[in-house]
Amino acid sequence: MKVPELEFVPANFSHSEILLAWRNDPQTIANSISSRVVSPDEHFNWFTRALNRADLHIYMARLPGGELAGTVRLERRDDGWELSWTVAPKFRGQGLGTRMVEKALRLQAGRILARVKEGNEPSLRIVERVGFRLHDRKDGVLYWWYTRDEQ
Repeated sequence: MKVPELEFVPANFSHSEILLAWRNDPQTIANSISSRVVSPDEHFNWFTRALNRADLHIYMARLPGGELAGTVRLERRDDGWELSWTVAPKFRGQGLGTRMVEKALRLQAGRILARVKEGNEPSLRIVERVGFRLHDRKDGVLYWWYTRDEQ
């Protein structure tokens, strides 16, 4: 199966509703470290703050036809960056998660952390496939690090 190319576009307020729907999808909740439904008000408040932060980059993954297929987030930490991602429910199982993570890793040099909940098999396959290394395990969460040299 050929995985289509993706384009990243910066998230903006027009993406708020679809991001909330993806966040509250039952499979997303099951695989998230914070396994709870997020209210619309809570999401709106978080998203408003997030879009104004210089240390947080949220991108929408867009397919060639313009349809949104997922999102990636890079957040600055003291020891590098943290990467998280969500594949839109209708596009899961098609290799887009791996493509999104590979593309996100090209955006940022240095150390990049991915925290993956134990049992989240799709995300575990992705981090292993793209070259993250398991560093730690705590309270049901696996801490994977990837280092990309400056280019």
